[in-house]
Amino acid sequence: MSKGKSCDQPAPLTQAAREPKLPPSLNSVRGWSNSEVQEEDYRRRLERMMLDLPLQLGAELKIADFARDLYEMVLLARYATETRSLSEKYV
Repeated sequence: MSKGKSCDQPAPLTQAAREPKLPPSLNSVRGWSNSEVQEEDYRRRLERMMLDLPLQLGAELKIADFARDLYEMVLLARYATETRSLSEKYV
């Protein structure tokens, strides 16, 4: 090898080149939270069950609202039960 010519080895990588590039953060993307997905799933299941019941005329239009209200009542009852059990635990 002569003095003026470069060798065939590549130059060593810098620290920035050694670190892998990370994908852009998904935190800024608006999506559904896990609880929102669960809530939607439960509500739809309630709707399907309610639609299988013998219904009066015109009730089909209100089933979505009834299912949402029923699910909210279940959440409130669950919250009240958990709160009561926690308060009894620490008394």
